[in-house]
Amino acid sequence: MIVTLTNYALQNTIFFVLLILAILLTVRKRKDQIVMSIGSTTELKGLAILAVILAHVGFCLVTDWHFLMPLSSWAGVGVDLFLFLSAFGLTLSAIKKDLSILQFYLKRLSKVIMPIWIILVLLLILDKVFLGISYPLKLTIQNFLGWFPEADIFQNINSPLWFITPLVFYYLVFPIIFIKKIPEISAILIYVICLYVLKMDLPVSDRVTELWTLHYLAFPLGIIFASTIVRLKKYSPQIIVIKNRIRPIYLLILKYFLLILMALFWWFLLKNINGDTLMQAQLISLSSLLITVFFFIMKPVQSQFLVWLGVYSFEIYLLHWPLMYRYDFVFKFLPASVAMLAYLGLFILVGIGVGRIKKFTNHT
Repeated sequence: MIVTLTNYALQNTIFFVLLILAILLTVRKRKDQIVMSIGSTTELKGLAILAVILAHVGFCLVTDWHFLMPLSSWAGVGVDLFLFLSAFGLTLSAIKKDLSILQFYLKRLSKVIMPIWIILVLLLILDKVFLGISYPLKLTIQNFLGWFPEADIFQNINSPLWFITPLVFYYLVFPIIFIKKIPEISAILIYVICLYVLKMDLPVSDRVTELWTLHYLAFPLGIIFASTIVRLKKYSPQIIVIKNRIRPIYLLILKYFLLILMALFWWFLLKNINGDTLMQAQLISLSSLLITVFFFIMKPVQSQFLVWLGVYSFEIYLLHWPLMYRYDFVFKFLPASVAMLAYLGLFILVGIGVGRIKKFTNHT
């Protein structure tokens, strides 16, 4: 269902005020100061899924694309963040713990595949029973195998799942080519493989090819970032010595100066995220990603609201669009701004439900 919007400025103001309140009211002091801790990466996932949801609503669900701007224009950075953080987590885990290729697939890849199967089965049943919609058998089988060759936001069973194909590809390739002592080589190899794959005449839509091209660098960048963090830890004593030579007040001033500088630069990138060409959009997106990551590393607090979104970000990503477009029951009765925030709360609850189903299937 397309939502008619008549006063986007008012709805924008209400939504962003409510969103800021939700974030600020759940702000807590960080319990740890570890660089890229689990709390930081989870919060980043929350920000990423928030950007993706706002983009799908702002550009596809409502009649006025100004609604939810400028954060709705940040969807590409959100996708890059998901790929970047996936690579970051896989790399740190692979450096710390040795898994065979089969063990990796059973432990890591299953965490991606199982939620997809649950969501697809659920959507196939609901669409058939309540909407009388069925999908081509061949395409459905491909979807269950992680192959999503189309990204039609209104026709496919769940168009945002185009993202699953490159994600599954990375998970399949990663344990085969990962080099524990020199992870950077693994990143280069994945980059080269991606270039080769993108030049192939694959049976996918032009839109999917464009999306793959726009986001393929984020995963190898995540590998390099994780490797850099691990290598820097070897020099932590020297870093601590330098830190101890600087007065605390100067460190505090420097920290907040950098935070303000990054926030301003991030805002500039946010407003120019699309770029004039695919390469410009890619570079701006990756620059925004790195600025955002450094910002989250440096800030002394975290928002529990973003953490909640981040914990169930993958489940939310799988389900948010069909729920809002084909089964909407919130925008019909509430102003767009309030409905949008209500959906965010609902997605957290749905994510908890899907997460529990996933845990149950893993134990059986």
